[in-house]
Amino acid sequence: MSAIQVVSAVGLARMPQACSATQEMERRLKRGAVQILMNLPLREEVRDRWMREAFTRIQWMCRLAPFRIGGGSIGNTFENDVMLLIFNATAIANVADNAGTSPLTNLSYALHTADPGETGNQTTSEAAYTSYARVSVARTSGGHTVTANSVSPVAAISFPAGTGGSGTVTHFSVGPTGGCCVTAAPFAFQSTT
Repeated sequence: MSAIQVVSAVGLARMPQACSATQEMERRLKRGAVQILMNLPLREEVRDRWMREAFTRIQWMCRLAPFRIGGGSIGNTFENDVMLLIFNATAIANVADNAGTSPLTNLSYALHTADPGETGNQTTSEAAYTSYARVSVARTSGGHTVTANSVSPVAAISFPAGTGGSGTVTHFSVGPTGGCCVTAAPFAFQSTT
């Protein structure tokens, strides 16, 4: 393989047509291989063999689809088990239990005037109207029903009516008393106090 054949095969000059990022990476790697091999004191047949091998490996490497883990899913049974652990204090065999020295017995429901977001907690944008108070619900099957990867309170959760102040409640959250949000969601309706 002569130097002219190598230059045309690799495309040392930028090609005018558009190319993908993968094609551009392959072109640059081949260009680097040519520059290195042309500067080594090798016999022509050795240089040609090494160049062909380098090009083959570069093409193979650039054609590999990147391995990604993403968009995965937790199995339905385990999703249900996690909900049972959080909302009913039901252990997940060999994974998690509720046998701490003072396990959480209630979950607090809070109202919010805006989405507390993933980094917020139950005090983030929490409603502050007069007479507002969080509502506690037992972490038992008597407090929450968990079935088919869905959880709902057994009884209606009623917050005290506002006796003063103002604000529009748009979201609610559930979490340990005074702690993080296990979940937060918008109401299907908005309530103004």
